[in-house]
This record gives sequence, C-alpha cells and structure tokens, in this order.
Amino acid sequence: MKVLMFVIVFLLIGAFFIVSNQNLQLNSKENMNEFVKLYGFWLDELFFNGKGVVGHVVKMEWLPDGGNIIKDDLDDKSSKSIQMISK
Repeated sequence: MKVLMFVIVFLLIGAFFIVSNQNLQLNSKENMNEFVKLYGFWLDELFFNGKGVVGHVVKMEWLPDGGNIIKDDLDDKSSKSIQMISK
C-alpha cells in the first residue's frame, strides 16, 4: 500500500511541476491538450530511463572477486560471525 501511495504522490508531483514550469492554465482546451502531451512525454522518458537503470543493475557483477558468497553463520546465532563460502 505504501508503494502505491508513493507512486501516486510521485506522479502527482510530476504533474504539478509540468503545470508550474510551463505556466499552463488547465481551464482551456488548448492548455489541457498541451499538458497531456507533455505529461505523456515525461512518463515515456521516465519509463525509458528506468528501463536503462534496471538494465545496468542487472548487468553488474554482484559477487565478490573469486566467486565467493557471504553468508551469515546460522548455526551460532550468538557470535553473528560471517563465513566465506566458495561457489
């Protein structure tokens, strides 16, 4: 629910920035059409940039050098030691 609220607030703030930066009065048909065009372009750019960021994150090497994975020692909960386990 919190994620949905964050997305809605983010999209509304984006719409408010478009209206204020372009000095649009949304009471006329021409300005409303201009707003829809600009908002659609902004959403398209937002999606395209998000797709690029996710693509770069997926391609990154997330394992440490040597292919080792760090795992918490679940057997000894009191020491909270970290073990290196080879792949």
